[in-house]
This record gives sequence, C-alpha cells and structure tokens, in this order.
Amino acid sequence: SFRAIAEAAQECLEFSRKNQLSFSVGLAEAVQAGWVEPMKSAGAPLVPMDDKLALWESCNHVASAGSYFVHLALCSYYFGRYEEAAVHLENVKRYLTGLTDNVLKRQWYVFQALNALRLHRQQLGDKPDLSQWIDPVATWADLGPLLQPYLALYRAEWACCFAGFDQACLAYLTAIETARRQGYTFLEGYANECLGEWMMAAGRRSGDTHYCEAMRLYRRCGAQGKEIQLLERCPECFEDERAQESAAIAGEPEGATLPNLDVDYLIKSSLVLSAEVDQEKLLAKIMRVVLQSSGAQHGYLLMPHGEEWVIRASSHVAEAVSVETGQTPLHAAQALCQGIIHYACRTHGTVVLADAQESEAFRHLPEVAAQGLRSLLCLPLLRHGELVGALYLENRLTTGVFTPDKVRLTELLSLQAAISLENARLISEIGQLNSDLEQRVADEVARNREKDHLLIQQSRLAVMGEMINNIAHQWRQPLNALGLVLGNIKDAQRFGELTPEYLHQQEAEGRSYIEKMSTTINDFRDFFRPEKQSESFSLRQAIDGAVTLVSASFKAHGIELLVEHAEDLWIVGFPNEYSQVLLNLLTNAKEAILARGVAQGRIAIRAAKVDGQARVTVTDNGGGIDPVVLPRLFEPYFSTKETGTGIGLYMSKMIIENSMGGHIEVRNIPGGAEFSIVTP
Repeated sequence: SFRAIAEAAQECLEFSRKNQLSFSVGLAEAVQAGWVEPMKSAGAPLVPMDDKLALWESCNHVASAGSYFVHLALCSYYFGRYEEAAVHLENVKRYLTGLTDNVLKRQWYVFQALNALRLHRQQLGDKPDLSQWIDPVATWADLGPLLQPYLALYRAEWACCFAGFDQACLAYLTAIETARRQGYTFLEGYANECLGEWMMAAGRRSGDTHYCEAMRLYRRCGAQGKEIQLLERCPECFEDERAQESAAIAGEPEGATLPNLDVDYLIKSSLVLSAEVDQEKLLAKIMRVVLQSSGAQHGYLLMPHGEEWVIRASSHVAEAVSVETGQTPLHAAQALCQGIIHYACRTHGTVVLADAQESEAFRHLPEVAAQGLRSLLCLPLLRHGELVGALYLENRLTTGVFTPDKVRLTELLSLQAAISLENARLISEIGQLNSDLEQRVADEVARNREKDHLLIQQSRLAVMGEMINNIAHQWRQPLNALGLVLGNIKDAQRFGELTPEYLHQQEAEGRSYIEKMSTTINDFRDFFRPEKQSESFSLRQAIDGAVTLVSASFKAHGIELLVEHAEDLWIVGFPNEYSQVLLNLLTNAKEAILARGVAQGRIAIRAAKVDGQARVTVTDNGGGIDPVVLPRLFEPYFSTKETGTGIGLYMSKMIIENSMGGHIEVRNIPGGAEFSIVTP
C-alpha cells in the first residue's frame, strides 16, 4: 500500500526527529523525496534535495543518499523515463558500499538490468551483456523468494527483446503469477501493464484486458500516479469498464444516484485534480475540467484574499478553453454578477438559474440585464464547513444548460477541487517552511564549516608550536658541533696549526652539520605541505616520518620510543594528515609521561593488519586517563591540561573518520593508555 508506505515514512521521520536519530531521519526523508512524492504523478516536481544531499555528504550519511537515488531510479523506471533512471542508477554507485538495506541494494542490481533492456528496446543497439547485474540476482533469488518476482519480470523483458511474441507473453504471465504469489500487488500491476503494452503493440486487442487488470491493481495498492498515467495513455481501453459501471448504476434503486452521471469522467477528473500539487497548474485544471463537464460558456474561480475576494482563474470556451490565473479583485470585475456571488457565499448554498432573465429572486439585479445572463451556476467550495472559494459558471447563449445531472457532477467535482486547493495551499506553505528550514540548515552548516576552519587553523598553530620545539631539539646537537668546529679553527690559528688541509677538513665537517639542519627544515616543510588528493601510501613511511620529527625531543627528555612493524601496510588517504595524527598522539603521550614524572618513560608504536584493516596502536606508560573524562576525550575544546586547546584529538578524529573512512579508539591499559587508529 502506497498510503501505508507514506504513513510509515512520516511516522519514522517524526519519531526520529523527536529522539534526535539523525541517521533514521535521513532514511525517512530519502523515502519521502525519492519515492512517496514522485510516485504521486508522472509529472510531479522533484523535491529540492541539493542542500539535503550536501548535508548528508558532510555527515557521511551515505545510506540516506544511496536510498534516495535508488528510489528515484525505480520511480523513473516505472513511469517510463529510462534515460533519467540510468542517471539515478549511476549516482547510486558512489554510495553502494554504504547502503544498509540489502534488499534495496539488490533491487539496484535488478533495475540496472531492467533499465538496460528498456534502453535497448528504444535504441535497438547491440545485445547488452547484463551478466554482471543479473547473475548475482539469480543467486540471491535461489536463496529466498524476495527477488523472484523481479527476476521473472527481467526474463519477460529479455524475451521481448530477444525471443518471440508467444515466449514473451508466457514469460509475462509467469511474472504476474510470481508477483501475485508473493503479494507484490504493485509489481503484479506493472507486469500486467507491460503485457498489455506488448500485446497492443502487436495488434492484439485483448491487451486491454491486462490494462484493466493493471488499473484494478494500481487502485488496490494506491498507486495513484500510475492510475493517472494509464488513463491518459490509453483511455479507450477503459470504455468497457465505464459501460459496466453505468449498467451497475442503472440497476441500483431509484434515487441512489443520478442515472446520467458520467462516473468514468468523474473518477478520471478527480484523479487528475488530486494528483496536482502546484497551485497555478491546479487552478488551470479545475477550470478546464469544470467547463468541459458543465457546458458553461464562461467560468470563474474566486477565492478569499485577506479581507476581499479575488478572481484566481478564469476560462472561456470561445478562447479554446484557455485559462488565465491572477489576483483580480472581485469589485473590479465587470463581467460577473456580484450580487449572486455574494448571496451564494453568504448562504453557502448553490445558485442554479435556468434563465436569469426570468428569475424572481435575481432578475432585478442590474448585471443580469446588462450582461444578458441566461444559464447560471454559482456554487461555494466548502472544506470542513469553511468557505475556501466559489465557482461561477454561465452561458449567455442558451437557457437550461445546467441540468440536474451537470449540477450534481459539478458539485462532486467542486468537492474534490476544494480538497485539492486546500492540499495545494498546505503543500505550498510546507514547501516555504522547508525552504526556510533548508536555508537555516545551510546557514548553520556554513557557520559550522567556519568553526571547523577555525579549529583546523588553531590545530595547525598548536602543531606548529610543537614543531618549533622539535626543531629546537633537532638543531641543538648540530649547532653545538658547529660551534666546536669554529672553536677548533680559532685555536689552530692561535697556535699556528691552521694549514690549508686542516681548514678544508673543518669546513667540510661544518657544511655537513649545516646540511643536516637544512634537511630538518625540509622535513618540517613537507609535513605542513597541503595535500589536494588522497593517494596510496606506505604506513611504515608515515610512521617513520612522524618518529623522525619527534625523536630528538623524546631523547632529550629521556623517553624511549619503540617502533614495531609486522609488515609494510599500504592505505589510501592523506599521508601528511595521517602523520599529523600520529604526531599528536605521540606528543600527548610524552606530555602525560612528563606531567606524572615517570622515571623511565616508554612509548611504543605498533602496526599490524587486523580483520582486513590496518591498525596502528600508540601505547605509553604515563598512568592512563581518568575514566570520567574518557568518553569526552574527542570533543572539541575539551582538554585535561591547563594550557591545552582541546583541538588536537578532535581534529585527529575528524581526519581519520572523514578523510580516511576509519576511526580512532582509546582505552586504558595497565600503567598507561592505548590509542588505536583503524583504517581500511
């Protein structure tokens, strides 16, 4: 049931928002925007999703984005927009690994194959190789019944392309039976529609039987958009159904309904009106439907606007039933009898005049004579007893145009018009609220990004401060050695021992120290060089690079640094950012050891492959972390140090999770703490 799906999605959305379940909120919004709304009508406008998709992307909600594009692809396919479906199916590839719904993921495989066959039928190209899509589906179908109806439909579509007429018909009948056995009402209806289309294209009039069965099934499951599409595509196929309905009506007791009421037209028109959510288009459709059914020459739709009434739409048969929409005030309109309109709106009663010139109640009104009014129908549009508009119809050429049958049909259509107008107004208001909400979300996202940029900048400044400290330790030894070289040269000159050979030797030794200092500068410069694209890099080299930067500082403080590599692992990401995370963890471990005055400080780095992922652990003997603050350790601006910024661990977490698709873990171990970096 499409209604049950819509209600379940809305209920899930409300519950998830109430309980701040952002992941479930995204999935519910994906179903609403990708399936519920687009399936209401083949021409239904798509819900604007650019900002929402950007938000999901920033929050790494790939399941929501993937679900949205899969549902949108299915919707496009069922409405026959196969090129559009191909685009949406292609978009899913970015999110396929993150789709948490295995059924949805497997449907993506099915519809890759189904859509490819439809495109082949349109373009008549080479026979496509669909094994990459359909072979896994066949395997899954052998394991359970969920995909068997889709596989049967694929075989029917394949038979249409590459087998004979009889084989295709038999395959469609098998697909229909398989869908019915599984209770897939909508898919059963679609398979009937496909079979009807196939038979009608071959000149077999019996195809309309399957069209009618498809219509019955679509109505049963509430697939309103497919109902409308089928009615518009082949209205002649439902003439027999209309005749049966009319016969049934004629056999009912007198007074049960009007004998000449066009039920088929009423149903079709009601479906068309209920499917439209755009106010301007809805106004145009209301006027066309009403003029066609009533026999009116001129028609006007009036609606309240603040303290006054305005003409929102007008239509005239002489102008090929053209429709004009606007906001013309009623008091400024010269072509309407305002007295009759005010009377109908005040009493909430329908005014029907066979000949306005002979009406005892209204012939004295000046507009009746001035405009030459004859047949006139004015009826209020009521919604829950509240006046939401009025229809004003007239024919100045003929009397008695608005017969009881036409009045009754127009009244029934006006009921649907009132409902549709109210729904369109609410949807418009909701759309505006959503637009405002999306703008507020965009503004909030922009502010958060600005905060993130500030955090990144602060983090870099903090790291640069640590780097300056490390540079000082790296340069201390070569600077001392360089001072000794200069002293040796001075002493040699004083004692007359400064020979050319000795000077050359001391110069070479001094240059080697200067080159070592220059190498240190290059190492730190490379560390801060920004990286534009991710790349595959050696975990061993990333670890060794970080160790090189801090080794002198650790040695100066008497802290032992151990590095163990089980094997040289390669991962994909940003090597400098990964080294920055390692450097941050090493610095924190060093400060913990120094703060607690540990006599023999020890830090160990170990890299290994665990469960198919690269795991790097940094352990220390600095006394561990207070269990009370352990859960908050990665929060921004949270620090256990008096002079700490609370940025380092937060940025480390963001780098590993957002840039490399991994995660960081922390736990206390005997005598210290252990941080683990896990990446794919």
